[in-house]
This record gives sequence, C-alpha cells and structure tokens, in this order.
Amino acid sequence: MWERLAKVRVHLLPKTWLTRVKMDAEDAQHHVYSVEIEYIGQVPQLEWCSQIVLKLSAEEANLDEPWLSIKRGDQTSNRVLIKLKCQA
Repeated sequence: MWERLAKVRVHLLPKTWLTRVKMDAEDAQHHVYSVEIEYIGQVPQLEWCSQIVLKLSAEEANLDEPWLSIKRGDQTSNRVLIKLKCQA
C-alpha cells in the first residue's frame, strides 16, 4: 500500500533524501513503526509544495489513524494524524 502526503516546505537535496530523512508512524497503543519512504519530490505545478510517497508494510497498512512524523538528522517535525484507506 502506498500513501502520498503533501507537506509544505520540505526542502531536500535530490540525492540525499533517502539516507537523511526518516518517517515514523505511531498507533493508538503508542507502538512506533519505521515507515519506508519511497519518494520525496516536488508536486507538479506546485513549486512551493513537496510530496512524500510512503510504502507501507502489511502491518502498517492496517493502522487506521497513525500519527506521522518526519526526521531529518536531529530535527523532528510535528506529528500529523492521517486516515488510511485501502484502495480496491
């Protein structure tokens, strides 16, 4: 399952995003999952906005409303609550 997130002002150098950025998901029971980031880049026709595409494991895809946070080096973003829906 893939989830696409839009986040304003996520500025990264093209070749460093995979090694420097991490994403965590936390469920209602406070279990933390390290989420695989598949892509980070600019949203077409919205130069001010970047997108993050996540590849969720089967266990992560079953999370209903996880809190997500982005980590880059020693900086951590605010947490964002999202709703996951499976596409048929």
